[in-house]
Amino acid sequence: MLVDITPAQLHYLRFLEAHKIKEEPMVYVSQNKAFQRFGRANVERWREQGKVRAFQRPQMVEYMMNELLKAAENQQDYF
Repeated sequence: MLVDITPAQLHYLRFLEAHKIKEEPMVYVSQNKAFQRFGRANVERWREQGKVRAFQRPQMVEYMMNELLKAAENQQDYF
């Protein structure tokens, strides 16, 4: 069975696969999980640039998943 998908849908599927994302309703993710999923350097760079905010909890630092995903969607230009 063949299914027609648009280039945008294909791009989205590749993004999900690249970041090993399953459709999950997580709002916050721990700093450790964010580092594993998106790379420590990326998360720290996004935090310094103000693209993501870190929330200090009593035992951990957490990030909002939607901010991380939005930051990861943008392709990085290196100069």
